[in-house]
Amino acid sequence: MTTITIKPKNKKEYSTIKKVLFEHNIECEETESYYNKDFVEKILQGDKDIKAGKGRKITVEELNALWK
Repeated sequence: MTTITIKPKNKKEYSTIKKVLFEHNIECEETESYYNKDFVEKILQGDKDIKAGKGRKITVEELNALWK
């Protein structure tokens, strides 16, 4: 059988999905993310910032200077 990963955006969606699965007698398995929630939020915020044009591009020389 195929596995489907569902990613609800909030608690309301999560609750609705659980109810639908239960009502249709569909077996499901819950797992917790092993990533730290604060870390994930920082990464997602960084993605949003980049899409919004925030951020800075650096040259290879600037990057190499960081390692010295």
